[in-house]
Formats: sequence, C-alpha cells, structure tokens
Amino acid sequence: MIGRNKEFKIQVIICLVSACVSLGVMVQKAHSGVDVGLEWDFGTAKAPGDLSHFYLEQQELQTDGTTGLDLPDALTTLVEAHVQVRWRGLHLRGLATRSTVDDAGALNVALGNAPGGTGIAEEMLGAYGEIAYELWQWISPGSEMTLEPFYRYEWIDTQQTVPTGFVRDETLRNQIHTLGLSYKPIPNVVLKADYRNVAAEAGSPADEINLGIGLVF
Repeated sequence: MIGRNKEFKIQVIICLVSACVSLGVMVQKAHSGVDVGLEWDFGTAKAPGDLSHFYLEQQELQTDGTTGLDLPDALTTLVEAHVQVRWRGLHLRGLATRSTVDDAGALNVALGNAPGGTGIAEEMLGAYGEIAYELWQWISPGSEMTLEPFYRYEWIDTQQTVPTGFVRDETLRNQIHTLGLSYKPIPNVVLKADYRNVAAEAGSPADEINLGIGLVF
C-alpha cells in the first residue's frame, strides 16, 4: 500500500524458454475508479514465441525459430502505459505504446527483405483514447444492466522508423475513429456493435461494421 487509498503492485514474469522478460507496475486508488499502469516487455528474435515473432507475424512475415535461420539477436522492447477513470456513469481510458527492434536491418536481410523495399521497422508507435457513458442508470436505477455508447480514436504506425536503406510502408500508418454501443444484460455478458472509419497514409482501407459478444468468467 502507498499512502491512503492507493494500492501499488509490481508484476515480474520471466520466460526462461523464450528468453523474454515482462515487468508490470500498476497503481490503483481504492473506491475512486482510477487505474494507472505501466508495462515493459522485451525478448530476442532467436527465441521462438517471444515478442519479436509476434511483430513478425503482425507484419505478415513468416519465420520459425526452429528452422535454423541465422537471425540476429534483434532485441525487441515494448513499453506500454495506460490510464482508466470511472466516475459515476463516465468512463475514460487511454493507452500509449512504443516498440523498438534492435538490428532491424540485419533481421530484414536474414528474412530475405532486400534494402530498397519494405520490411520490419526499428520503431513502432500506437495510442488510443476512449470515452463512454453508462445510460441505463437513468432508465432503471439500481439495475445490473448497462448500456454504454462510446467513441474511440486510435493512431497506429508500425513503420514509424525503418532501418537505413528500407522504405516506410505508408499503408501501416493508420487513424481509426470508432463509434459503438456496448450492452450488458447481465454483468458477465456483453453485446457490442460498432462502426470503424479507417484512414491510412496511403491506400484506401475499408471501413468496418463489427458485431460481437463477450463472456466474463
């Protein structure tokens, strides 16, 4: 505990098999609905299942740590910070993240991505902010049901900085505006519908309409 009505937690995860480390710090203020957190993860490209492989998959590049590819260490670091505030019916949250890949140029060459083209970036950035408001409290006070319209803004650039000699893929620099509705008939079931307007630095990505259901156990 830190001070009055504040809780401080540190979480450390060490993955010996995949050579990755995860450090997490979270601060919560009791009874106020305030949650602030920071997480730091890192791993190397030579270990299967770690963060480097996650980002390779995200950028649609295939590799397998068991095939004998001569990969550089390519230390991958991910830092994430978030804040969440609930006050009466208002719900605000935001998150920002930054990832870096050491030896990204050598990693691209090892994967067959030639200079002059696109490939794995040295730096990736992303952030979002969301605002929602719970309306059902005005329709039926004291009910377990919730109905939250929400708006979310996202900014994602997985090609923020690329290795010398490589070209940024501008289609991976996106801004996304989402309008949606979240309904919980009971606390552990949520129904969601949203419309996503996607804009890229280059290209014309399609807008999306999503319907979903979630269960909390």
